[in-house]
Amino acid sequence: MNNLEFIKARISEKDPNYIQLCSDFLILYSRFEYALKECGFLQKGNRVMASIEGYADSISEIFNPKPESQLEKAVNFIIGSPPKIQLRNGNNLTWQDQIIEGNEIQVLPEYLRRVRNNLLHGGKFYGGIETESRNWNLILNSMIIIENWIDLNDDVKNKFGEY
Repeated sequence: MNNLEFIKARISEKDPNYIQLCSDFLILYSRFEYALKECGFLQKGNRVMASIEGYADSISEIFNPKPESQLEKAVNFIIGSPPKIQLRNGNNLTWQDQIIEGNEIQVLPEYLRRVRNNLLHGGKFYGGIETESRNWNLILNSMIIIENWIDLNDDVKNKFGEY
């Protein structure tokens, strides 16, 4: 695991806590998707893929962040500073804003998925990973939202904790 140890050391030079944050996020997100699939929140088609949009629709009536709560601050951060998408511009990779129109329960699933994709596909490991950076806050606030969403459905919560 020379390559892994090398990159972990490089990341740790900037912020040793970032590795733990990323690990926690990926564990949380993957278990969330597992629970959604087990509870029947599936995208259309034959491939088994979690439908975060379907789940968000199912909790839309009860998802109500209290004013000034950590959850409301997390939602406001993600919506106010949504994750960008990575595009190719000729031979260069660039980051671009891509805002989605709609209410919070309609846009949050896509923004949460972007945070996951950007992290998982390597776009969030260099630059801006220090505590309180934009990337750090995107990941942390996404975790706050997902934690809340898990608790809004007893079946999802039970499947999430299943081992």
